Amino acid sequence: MSLWEGRPIQFKPRVHALVAISVLQLLTGCALSIPEATLSGGDGDGEGSLDRSTERLAAATGLRFRSDPVRAWAGPDQILEVQRNSVVQGPIDRALEEGCYGMFRPGATAAAPAALGAQATAYGRWSSPVAYDPDTGRILMVEGGQWDGRRIDLARTEALALALLDQQVDLDRRLKKLEGKADRAQGLVGTVAGAAHAATLEASIAPVLTFDASALPIRRLHRRLTERLLEDPDGAPAELLVEPDLPSAERRALQRLLETEGLERRRAILRTFAGARLLLEAKDLLTSGNLPLVFEDLPVSTEQLLHPEKYLANDDPPLSIKVGSRDGLAGRGFALLVSGTVGEFGLRHALEGALPLSDAAGAASGWGGDHLTIYRERDSEDRAYAWHLEFDDRFEASEAADAFLRALVLRLGGSFEPSAEGGLVLKGGRKPAALRRERASLAVLIGGREEAQTRSLVRLLAEPLEPAGDPVQGGSQDLGYRLIRAVASPLLHDAPGRFHHELRSLYGMLFRHRTYPSGAEHTFLNLGALPFLGRFIPDELNSLLFGVERSPARNDNDFLVHLVRLFRNEAAGSWRFWSPFFSYSKGPEFWSIGSFYGFLYEQASGAGREAFSPRLLWSRETGLSGAEQETGVLLDAVTWRKRDGLDRRLRLLPFGALMSLTLGEEVSGLELGFVLNSIRIRSRSVIEGAGHFEFALLYGWLARALDDDASDHYEYSIGKGLLFGAEGGARFDSAGLFRIFGRSFLGFGQQDERGYFDALYLRFGG
Repeated sequence: MSLWEGRPIQFKPRVHALVAISVLQLLTGCALSIPEATLSGGDGDGEGSLDRSTERLAAATGLRFRSDPVRAWAGPDQILEVQRNSVVQGPIDRALEEGCYGMFRPGATAAAPAALGAQATAYGRWSSPVAYDPDTGRILMVEGGQWDGRRIDLARTEALALALLDQQVDLDRRLKKLEGKADRAQGLVGTVAGAAHAATLEASIAPVLTFDASALPIRRLHRRLTERLLEDPDGAPAELLVEPDLPSAERRALQRLLETEGLERRRAILRTFAGARLLLEAKDLLTSGNLPLVFEDLPVSTEQLLHPEKYLANDDPPLSIKVGSRDGLAGRGFALLVSGTVGEFGLRHALEGALPLSDAAGAASGWGGDHLTIYRERDSEDRAYAWHLEFDDRFEASEAADAFLRALVLRLGGSFEPSAEGGLVLKGGRKPAALRRERASLAVLIGGREEAQTRSLVRLLAEPLEPAGDPVQGGSQDLGYRLIRAVASPLLHDAPGRFHHELRSLYGMLFRHRTYPSGAEHTFLNLGALPFLGRFIPDELNSLLFGVERSPARNDNDFLVHLVRLFRNEAAGSWRFWSPFFSYSKGPEFWSIGSFYGFLYEQASGAGREAFSPRLLWSRETGLSGAEQETGVLLDAVTWRKRDGLDRRLRLLPFGALMSLTLGEEVSGLELGFVLNSIRIRSRSVIEGAGHFEFALLYGWLARALDDDASDHYEYSIGKGLLFGAEGGARFDSAGLFRIFGRSFLGFGQQDERGYFDALYLRFGG
């Protein structure tokens, strides 16, 4: 994570290279602003603009349309609809996921499979029925939508991206092959929905950045949003919407999350945000020309969506459990309701019903494979669960076992005692439960008949495993293998991945050499590879001496940290030259020329934006086909910006070095910043009747006060919480002095139903 990650994107693209090498960037943490451009298409826009739209999507996805017709799409909800209405797949897997989600939530039960097939998702207010007609080369769209120009463009772009991906993936056919494999189906659905969002996000910003540079700021922003949503799916959507400089595609996706709740919201985060994160990181690793490889070899589990590095490195393939008959595991009177693999996603949200989400996520992170069976008592609606889980090693399995013990005692009462036959049995609880761990395997029984517990635990653990992948890749799950690689990495590290091979020295600080299917990349002197400290160094300060990338589509030569750079992108038909005194860029839709990275003089046109700035006197820039306009005078001593329907901003001195005032329209409220926004006051209303107030000194590192009604969250801190911190909301409260790693010298708090207090950095209670 770089120094400025998590703060609003503010700097203009024309000064990106200058800022990357300046002390100002290191001190202030300001990042790169990415202007958005309209994606025209459909009635009245002309063939040329539609052609440009399809070209941008093709470049963003690395795919091309075939000649055969494609289905009509209405957005990511339609992907879920295909999954729901699959002949056998949808109803079974949905019941399995809902049963798993409700395992530790009081009063929640698994849905009956027969009731799920007829469910339908109405077109959301952010979607419109759309289809791409390859014969005429036009997008067909139902009239009468109530959207402004930017949102219509986003709906069209998303539908076009889904049509393009469906041609490549054939979602119906692949889902029907995944009978009884809910986890693999989520991997498929999440990748396709995420790819559509990633394509919409990248194709809707000016291609001068999207396809000429690696678009690291937009990927860094999306990674931060995804991680925050996974940490707090209930409160984060409203909290993140307050940020004023979100791209429209991200804002639209967050607003759609607010229309969902519970398991449906978590599914949407996994599909849209985690799936898009995986595709964006794959593109950063492979370049867009190799992205078709991802669609040919899709992620096979929700674990790989939650941890894209495991998919890209092929470092932890899931294990398959050979399941025979599971009749009788719950005892007499219980009939099998549904059975299948729920993956890390299912395990994570089952434990979340009783434990803090951070604890549930930590316990689930070592998942290696599973099979869950849900039973229903014939004479009642009581549920019983038989779960066989495999983990990466015995330490991960032990952590998960401890989490299950805590969750079961919290929800059912009683206490666990060792049984004579092995394992642990719940005594005095509201329903029977038992657990047994053997090395990296774990068997859990909840409900059913007590007399069946011992026999059933043994039967579960006796089910054989089927390793995925070849022996070398399977061996990467071994802790010793990982330890040897870590010990060897200070000198030389050889890491074969899914689509690439990497050779590096001194953790990559000295050099890194990476090959991928269509080319290679070489970098020398990479500060970001420093252990621990590298996370605070911006990516732009890697390859201090030089960085070279060669492939049929891209040719990138970068010297002395962007001081001089020559870039050519054959796929996009564009090229760019940067230097301290002269810069020139040209592509099919745009051109620009500038001096001193555009700070003294810039002229540009195309791709939905236009700029003419003899900056000594005045500057002018427009984007979004006139929906965004910015003007400045006297070397930007005063600048003012207007974005239709979004906000208006006034700045004093370049980049708001003295003051910046932003008045929101789409998200009503104001933001007032001083000294490059290092002192900030923000007051906004995300949804009606739910306010958001924030005060921050030195970007929150010195002091911060936050009160957010929309997410029901508050936070007060000094020294980023190291000296003093208090935070809380609907699910937890925490306060303490001199905090280190979440513990306090003296503090107290409550998580869900458990209270605790800290003394001398030790926690008691809970």
